[in-house]
Amino acid sequence: MVIGGLLLLHGAGTPNAAAAIDATATGTGTGTSAPVSPTAPPPSPVCTPEPADTAFAHAGPKAQPIDVRVTVLNGSGTFGQAEAVLSWMQNTVKYLRTSNGGPAPHNQPLTTLVYAPNHIAQARTLVAALGLPAASLHGNGTSKGLRDPMVLTLGADFHGVGKAFSAC
Repeated sequence: MVIGGLLLLHGAGTPNAAAAIDATATGTGTGTSAPVSPTAPPPSPVCTPEPADTAFAHAGPKAQPIDVRVTVLNGSGTFGQAEAVLSWMQNTVKYLRTSNGGPAPHNQPLTTLVYAPNHIAQARTLVAALGLPAASLHGNGTSKGLRDPMVLTLGADFHGVGKAFSAC
């Protein structure tokens, strides 16, 4: 068993190769399974968009940049995306009440903006600045007051500020 564990570590993380070697070492198999190439690209995230906020009205009052409160999470799978967006928000468009929430609990294929119904003016401002697609908007946030932040989670469709979001 110790050898199998050691081989798993040296098998470049390929379960088929490790299983074949393990089976051969224990005499329980023929060891004829073809190993998976360690250079194969990782599988792409599955793009299943959540229902968009169809009630979002793009027309209407927008909040001033100083009044936009948003926490940015990085679910894109690319290191540093949240910090890059935060830097742009604070230094270029003067959204001074923004914060970096760090990594999202898991990588996600699509960028989302979750806002409470009383944050619609802030959401309009952010949507206009980032060019967020309709599928990104979710007006089901549960914050209590205007000082509570919206949550922008960057997904794999986000490739940088000013760049188009990739479609599913």
